Order: sequence, then structure tokens, then C-alpha cells
Amino acid sequence: MSEPLGAFQFQIDLTHLFVRAQIPGEPQAWLRPGRSGGRTFDPKENARAKKNIRDYLTLARPQLGMPGSYDANSRFGVILLFATNLWQTDKDNYEKLVLDAVKKFVWKDDRQCDEGYVRVVRGRDLQPRSELTFYTLEGHRWR
Repeated sequence: MSEPLGAFQFQIDLTHLFVRAQIPGEPQAWLRPGRSGGRTFDPKENARAKKNIRDYLTLARPQLGMPGSYDANSRFGVILLFATNLWQTDKDNYEKLVLDAVKKFVWKDDRQCDEGYVRVVRGRDLQPRSELTFYTLEGHRWR
């Protein structure tokens, strides 16, 4: 059986490619923050998944993660593809976790993301993974 993500085609101007990475393993959907003693905290699963995303993006673009290396001025687009064996996770929670993970890492704030495509493919026969692509939008600057 051929995997649907392998056949997926989406074209962007590669001169605007900021970073692209493939992350093996079951994608983590964003979980609601916890509360303890009046404080809000990020669940361990979210924190672990965000670090994993940043680690793979750093492998793809080593200057990411250096102090002040994120782009605070450009507007961005994203293509987020997820292959999962799970049936009860929400597309928007996969997207939210990725966008949160790259705050002050790819961009200053996810308000800089003006364009996006998210696709979740589900099935028992799939190899779970995330394919993340970030690109800048020509002629658009953060003000």
C-alpha cells in the first residue's frame, strides 16, 4: 500500500524556504495546560514534543536555536503533514503544538504565520511521522 503523504504535492518557491524537517514517530497533539496552586504549566508531553520539534529543525538548519536567531520581521507560511496511527486526535491540536514549539525559534510569534496547510493522514499501516515546512512570504514584513 502506498502512503498518501508520499503522493502529496505542494509547490512553493524554494528560494523562500526557511526550514523543512521530517520527524519520525507518532506526532504529539497539543494537550491543555495543567493547573497547580494557581499556576498554569505545560504538560510534560507538550514540553517533550516541542523540544523534539526544535531539535529536528535545528538539524535541518543549524543556526536555529542560537540566541536571537529567529526571524522577527518576515511573514510565514507553513505546510504541516502528519501521519498517525491514532484516530481520536484533532488536526488543530497537532498544528497548535507545532506553532507553539517554534515561537522565538523560527519566528518571534505565531501571529507572523499568515498562510498554512495542515493535513492528517490516519491508518494502521502508516509509518507515523511529521513533515514540517516553513517558508517566508514574499513582500510581507512584520510591523
